[in-house]
Amino acid sequence: LRRAAAFVSRNQAAGGGGWNEYGVNRHLPWLLNFRYGTSVPAVAAGYGRAFGFTDWLYGGRSAGAPVASPTPSATPTPTPTPTPTPVATATPGSSPAATPSPSEPPAASATPAPTSTPSPAPTATPTADGISYRSSSAAAAQGTALTVPTPAGAVAGDVLVAAIDVRGSLSTWVTPPTGFDLVRRDVNGTSLTTAVYTHVVRATDPLSHTFQFSRSQGSTGIILAFSGVDGAAPVVSSGVHAQSQTARITAPSVSGSTASLYLVGIFASSSQTTIAAPSGMTERQERSLSSGTYRITTSVATEVVAAERSGTRTARAGSTATSLGQLMVLRPAR
Repeated sequence: LRRAAAFVSRNQAAGGGGWNEYGVNRHLPWLLNFRYGTSVPAVAAGYGRAFGFTDWLYGGRSAGAPVASPTPSATPTPTPTPTPTPVATATPGSSPAATPSPSEPPAASATPAPTSTPSPAPTATPTADGISYRSSSAAAAQGTALTVPTPAGAVAGDVLVAAIDVRGSLSTWVTPPTGFDLVRRDVNGTSLTTAVYTHVVRATDPLSHTFQFSRSQGSTGIILAFSGVDGAAPVVSSGVHAQSQTARITAPSVSGSTASLYLVGIFASSSQTTIAAPSGMTERQERSLSSGTYRITTSVATEVVAAERSGTRTARAGSTATSLGQLMVLRPAR
């Protein structure tokens, strides 16, 4: 089953881009990725005739991780009072994906030169488990390609996290530069596609990285550089939540294998707007496409959490639109 899913996913000419397009099938990639540790492209699961909401149930834990048994509560010592206070039950950290927007943006024709914004001079900030944010860069463009500068000060061995957001549906594919590995690809209806990649910096890397699209679309991209991340397996777990016609961009809770998590939050809106980072998170970069008919905005933030599970995070956009909220946990180098 794993080999079949991998074949269909990479063979786009044979319909790989839409094999999980319908509600009855959307739960399958989440189960495959959870059980096998694969990166089969997934979309918000919603509900179907067979099963649903697997993005909510299985998207927040690392692949193959066992479900921990709950710790039993201590029995209170009997006292003269009639009844001891009951132990509260924790509520789940995410809600099911919203119904995607049905509108399909037409392909744009104009392809002006992309604009890019390098980050300020790098300042490595020490964090738990040795992971440090180094710097970031961003770009926006209308066309079939997006070129994002390499973050300033990145050195060989650093790990890059690239968040590429495109106005488009399942039929809009992103082709990354050589050496960039797909973490996940998520789609909200016909309006928004997010693809996330990791890359280990090499001494021979170019000064910028170009991502190609299967059709001309508006796009934004942000690349962050980190030191102290495991280059062989940079991501512990990740999760996504799709929303429509709301200014709240919520990302589901994710978990890790240690008592300290380094979180990266990616928040995308299918409009030109501003995005306020969730409480407790530090926004590292924000970028909007301000030209063309179909505009887009991306914000990326980070946070260190002293817990094995993050809880949800909610960013707030300046306007309502279709959106995707994602959290991921980076794995420290050992």
